Amino acid sequence: MLDNFVFVKDVVKAFSTGDIQLIGDKVPNSEDKSALIHLCVSDATGNSAIIEVYKGRFDIHENPKFKIVTNDPNYGAQLKLDDYWQWQWSTENPHPSHTIPGGAYSADRFERANFYISHVNNPETESESIAQARTVAANASVPIGYNFTDTKSPNISNTLWTTIATHKTLKYFFQNIRTPNIVWTDLSCFAFSSSSSKVDLITLDDKSKATESPLQGNINHAFEPTRDPYKA
Repeated sequence: MLDNFVFVKDVVKAFSTGDIQLIGDKVPNSEDKSALIHLCVSDATGNSAIIEVYKGRFDIHENPKFKIVTNDPNYGAQLKLDDYWQWQWSTENPHPSHTIPGGAYSADRFERANFYISHVNNPETESESIAQARTVAANASVPIGYNFTDTKSPNISNTLWTTIATHKTLKYFFQNIRTPNIVWTDLSCFAFSSSSSKVDLITLDDKSKATESPLQGNINHAFEPTRDPYKA
């Protein structure tokens, strides 16, 4: 999606005409359960879309107001949850209830993120916008070490990283939850000396556990030439 389309409307058109084919896989460490997908796209115009595979077809929801999505239920059901909570929080409710679920299920996290997005002031600066996105994402995360086990709910898993992107200034932020440092790349001044470059942000120890990264701040300098992973 990132390499082939500039605007949300172009992505929606491609999925609507059947030009996209998805190849399924299994969820890692989930007892061989099939991976489901919500594809969330947004652009510099403020438009956004949520695309999912539902009952064997692409289900497309396009609207600038669609800003929050979690693993399940399907997005149509999530929008119904949104309608309920928006009424609960609104002045139309004679007894507004400004409360939110605190659980780790996807629906709980959807409602929690939606609550904070609906109750924050419009940011006045980019840094304020980034800070809002970070804190809302943190409130909807599942802590490392959370030990609830439910084999019927593979979507309850620890949050391992958080990413944030700015459409207009072309910055991409990454936070490995096991590392206190936040790193970012600034594509507006990136030195594209190679057609493909990489930087390792997560490394594993001999027990396949993620370790802390020494990188911090702007990491444009840390990229190294690499083989294009999409070419044979």
